[in-house]
Amino acid sequence: MKERGRPGRGGRASSPYARITRLIARMQERDRKDLFAPAEETDLESLQQLGIPETVLEFYRDLAPVEALEFEDVRLWDAAHILEENRDFHPGSEVHELGYVAVAGNRGGDMYCLDLGEWRSEETPRVVLVPHDVELGARDRTLVEHQALPVAESFDEFLLLLARGGPSG
Repeated sequence: MKERGRPGRGGRASSPYARITRLIARMQERDRKDLFAPAEETDLESLQQLGIPETVLEFYRDLAPVEALEFEDVRLWDAAHILEENRDFHPGSEVHELGYVAVAGNRGGDMYCLDLGEWRSEETPRVVLVPHDVELGARDRTLVEHQALPVAESFDEFLLLLARGGPSG
């Protein structure tokens, strides 16, 4: 079994994500340590290569989901699933090329994505819902932007929505 991340940093009290993960654990009626643990260093490097900014990597570095977490209709993916969705599966790999990183999905196959922007420079990316049947045209970001629905202004706001029972979709 592989060791996960940096054990000394997991769930540190000053992390803005610590409070949110406590709410999620309470909602899931499980111990937070059973749901979240620091991601493996190799996964963190791979997530960084996908373009995930430091503000979001902080969550995975300290409190990554041990496995995909269910929230009604939404699944928040663990690091390994994020990598698969964005490298190997449609439409994740296609929209990734356009500046989106899928981090969660719903039962209908739609994806909740970090919107890194056209130049992949958003340090605090918003979260958008990209439909599973997104029309890509000739890999046209503008076309995808028109189909993506805004969900949250930041990843931590998205997690807070999940902790409070939404978004549904």
